[in-house]
Amino acid sequence: FPTRRSSDLLSRIVPLSPDGYAELSGTSAIQSVFFEVDLGTETSRIWDRKINLYLKLATSGEFERIFKQPRFKIAIVCNSNRRLENLRKIVRKQTTKLFYFNLISNINRDGLLAAHWLRPEGDALSSIA
Repeated sequence: FPTRRSSDLLSRIVPLSPDGYAELSGTSAIQSVFFEVDLGTETSRIWDRKINLYLKLATSGEFERIFKQPRFKIAIVCNSNRRLENLRKIVRKQTTKLFYFNLISNINRDGLLAAHWLRPEGDALSSIA
């Protein structure tokens, strides 16, 4: 993945600019993960658009063309539980797939790969790798 400025878009087809991207070594394969760090400043309208763009990226073939990987996840990191739950609700209106949620305090305490990520629906915890 080439180095880019944070303002760069992934592609013209999917005008999305994630906060970060990583390829993690999972238990069975490489896991492609986009990161969104939420500071509570973006409106639900902005999040609706981001979710739409991520879904388009997943279904259009554009992700595989750019990254040479078949699929990806989106890890949303929040600084408060209230905001995390609000974003889960916003995402859940469009999909229960692709997205994972966590608090920055959990990541600081247990690490990025610990099984403490929530999905848009339910209370089961999982890992992103």
